Amino acid sequence: MTQDFSAFKKKLTEYSSIPEDCWLEFASHLKVEEYKKGEHLVRAGDRPRTLYFIEKGFVRSYFVDPDGKEFIKAFFKDGEVAGPYTEMLLNEATQVSIEALEDLRVFSFDFFVLQKLYTKNIWFSEIGRKICEQYIIVKEQRIFEFLHFDAAERYKRFIADNPELIKRLPQYQIAAYLGISP
Repeated sequence: MTQDFSAFKKKLTEYSSIPEDCWLEFASHLKVEEYKKGEHLVRAGDRPRTLYFIEKGFVRSYFVDPDGKEFIKAFFKDGEVAGPYTEMLLNEATQVSIEALEDLRVFSFDFFVLQKLYTKNIWFSEIGRKICEQYIIVKEQRIFEFLHFDAAERYKRFIADNPELIKRLPQYQIAAYLGISP
């Protein structure tokens, strides 16, 4: 293996120890990709196939309403997996775009290959399940905050939970994520 995927392997071991044969098979499907700030990994209307482990940098997942107003669905930063997961599960065109907010280095992997790996060894299924569980927790917390807190409280919580992003994001993007006007 010529690429250094150690950051990704380390992240996966937070979920479960990795049998070496499983890691080697999984790593054989990884690709290294780099994007410049402002480039898109995915555009609305694409039929996505790829998930991205962010080694360095961060992205936003967003959509634009018919009036041209942007809504930021999520931010994904170093050590996180990004991609239009729901659309891949449904095998549909995506409604979101994913844009690099900084120069970005990712390890990409084909979602449909991953689906096949789930049947080869229980480790693949376990990792997939644990990543999905984390995704669900984050989404449930976000829904709860929108339903239970006003804009000021959502902003305070965002600052407390994401101190590193405050310096890296313009205010209008934070506002678009929190559903408020800057």
